[in-house]
Amino acid sequence: MVEGLFQAYDMVFSGLLTFQGLDIGAKLTVAFMALLISIVISLIHKFTTDQEEMKQLKQEVKQMKEKMEEAKKNDDTEKMNQFMNKSMEANMSMLKQQMKPMLITMVAVLLILPYLHATFDQNVMLSQDNGSYSGTLNYQSLNTPITYMPDNDTAIVNGTMVSVGEYVSVDDTEWQVRGFSNQTTKFLFVQEEQPNISMSLVFFQLPFSLPLIGSSLEWLGFYIILTIPISIIVRKLMGVH
Repeated sequence: MVEGLFQAYDMVFSGLLTFQGLDIGAKLTVAFMALLISIVISLIHKFTTDQEEMKQLKQEVKQMKEKMEEAKKNDDTEKMNQFMNKSMEANMSMLKQQMKPMLITMVAVLLILPYLHATFDQNVMLSQDNGSYSGTLNYQSLNTPITYMPDNDTAIVNGTMVSVGEYVSVDDTEWQVRGFSNQTTKFLFVQEEQPNISMSLVFFQLPFSLPLIGSSLEWLGFYIILTIPISIIVRKLMGVH
């Protein structure tokens, strides 16, 4: 079922994935997905919550915060605690309102994000051949031969030798060799025995290395960076509180 869904996505987004080349196409696809998911999430919130009540609750929380700060300046602990309790009650009411759209949103996100992961984080299936492993990176129009040599933990990608963790250019795209494994992970973390080498499409090279991210930006980091401003703009335009 999942493979069928991903194949349907491929048919829908194949033109966008290859638009103006594979590199630009990948960036446009992630940007479009970020916009699409933001619109879907905003619509879910708009039609499953009482927007007037949400607006009032947010104003109440803001007012309580201002009153708490004023009580703190006046060293009035009793009033500060009263305003804090009212603020907590308003926050709890907002949380109850948001529970339903949060659950629906999770389903919507789970239908799209795994596709991006499967598309831009490729697990290249390998077959063993005289002490080394060989396979093909199949990404859109790319059919790139890969040979992995476990003795020195290196791979030959499209005729270029790289170590695990290094980058290699293939046509107008750049990939990072993530590592070799004897198991491949399918949808929802189901694993099966299959030698593979993981390759990640690089969206941007960073001028410096960042904790948890490294020296390059891949699809998830790019998606998160885009989603934050897009979501704010979409919610503002749609009047979602």
